Amino acid sequence: MRKQTKVTGRSMSMLAGSALGLAVEMAITLVLCAILADQVLKESISQGAVGYWSIAIVALAAAAGAAVSAWSIKRRWGMVCLIAGALYFLTLLAITAFCFGGEYQGFWATGATILIAVSAVAALGLRRKRGPRLPLKKLNYR
Repeated sequence: MRKQTKVTGRSMSMLAGSALGLAVEMAITLVLCAILADQVLKESISQGAVGYWSIAIVALAAAAGAAVSAWSIKRRWGMVCLIAGALYFLTLLAITAFCFGGEYQGFWATGATILIAVSAVAALGLRRKRGPRLPLKKLNYR
């Protein structure tokens, strides 16, 4: 039997939740890239390690944005996480096309990183939630 839940009306629409997740992803990406650039200028991080750090930034931003989208929409957790990852990937492709003239480098690595990150968030949200346990029926012994 399904658990009956009271509708509270606190979830967002699919469009609004996806937009919020994309905004979170882009904000995290911009802030962490600015911090990374500052550390490279201070020579705390070598220029050879920038690629590894940028993959970590993309993974963190994708996971955070997918989680924000899924928590704000509150239904269809897996699909919402994959939509958030797809929107983030398409946004990064559009930024590359407009700002860098379509010089796509690391296209597959970025896509795989985003897919792995949002799949991990989706898997965390899809685990079975345990509801209240029904009391066992006591057997009569006569």
